[in-house]
Amino acid sequence: MVGCNDDPFIDDPESEDYNVDKIVDRFLAYAKTYSEVYATNNLLFPMGTDFQYQDAHAWFKNMDKLIKYVNARQAKGSNVNVFYSTPSCYLNSVHQSNKTFTTKTDDFFPYGSDEHSYWTGYFTSRPAVKRY
Repeated sequence: MVGCNDDPFIDDPESEDYNVDKIVDRFLAYAKTYSEVYATNNLLFPMGTDFQYQDAHAWFKNMDKLIKYVNARQAKGSNVNVFYSTPSCYLNSVHQSNKTFTTKTDDFFPYGSDEHSYWTGYFTSRPAVKRY
């Protein structure tokens, strides 16, 4: 895919490059690890990033296959259900879980996204810090 290092699904079982099981196993392992930092069993996997996935047809074709093959694992005992959604649907599901969440009222710690790239005002209650 354009701008992405993900392998496309090769789902022809006759192909020597068949990789469905490898990709699904990797996704399920990632989902299990990812779930450890979520308070409910609803996980949000935002897909894409700035200037990524410029070939929408290939991107959605791969996503459709990911959804199909991950959900097919339910027949083998997996409890993971993947589907396209929206932020509002996700938040509605989280709300319906009746989970009580903690709140943070002090400043968030700045973070670095790359070498010499620090976001020191991005998530702060003090917008003047952004200037510095």
